[in-house]
Amino acid sequence: MPRLAFLSVVVGLMTACSTPFANVPTSGGRTNPPPASGPRTSYPSPTPPGATLDCPATIRNSSGAYRFDCPAGWTYANCESNDTHGAFTWLINPNGCSSEQNGARMMVWGVPGQVSAEGGGAGMYVGTRKTSKSLVVDGIQGTRRTYLVSKALPLGPAKGTIQVVYAFVTGGETHFAIYNRYPKEPDLTAAFDKMITTTLHFSA
Repeated sequence: MPRLAFLSVVVGLMTACSTPFANVPTSGGRTNPPPASGPRTSYPSPTPPGATLDCPATIRNSSGAYRFDCPAGWTYANCESNDTHGAFTWLINPNGCSSEQNGARMMVWGVPGQVSAEGGGAGMYVGTRKTSKSLVVDGIQGTRRTYLVSKALPLGPAKGTIQVVYAFVTGGETHFAIYNRYPKEPDLTAAFDKMITTTLHFSA
């Protein structure tokens, strides 16, 4: 979701060899037309790139296309960039900002255009789809899907990881939020779901 550079919040991101900012057309989801000057860039802000900060906090991307609140006890880093790796917000276990975010447990980011995680356009690895449902957050139609990583990968996520992936298309972008529940790790699914479904807001 080139190699990886979010609502987690997003990207590559726990990838085999991809970036959360590739642009692969796909179908589905409600799309608002992009501004006349082209799609906005969903880059998280306003913290310095790579700075690890404590939640609770309201996290905003630099263009103002979206914002969300992370809960107490978590940490996050906003990774702003103008290079080919794009930008993202890394939650739970941030470890700096680089083009290969291996080991990340949770991310949120935006990709210009309408792209699919399963098609590789988000720049992240997803396993075998297990569930899918439609939902509306802040008036925007989206999807929540779960995946199971059923094979060992050179760069992770580990075999047995359960992935929860949200995707929303609005303002000329696809916004992703992913949570990787690693085997034998505490289950943060309920907190992740609550963060996305009750605090994520879009400006378009």
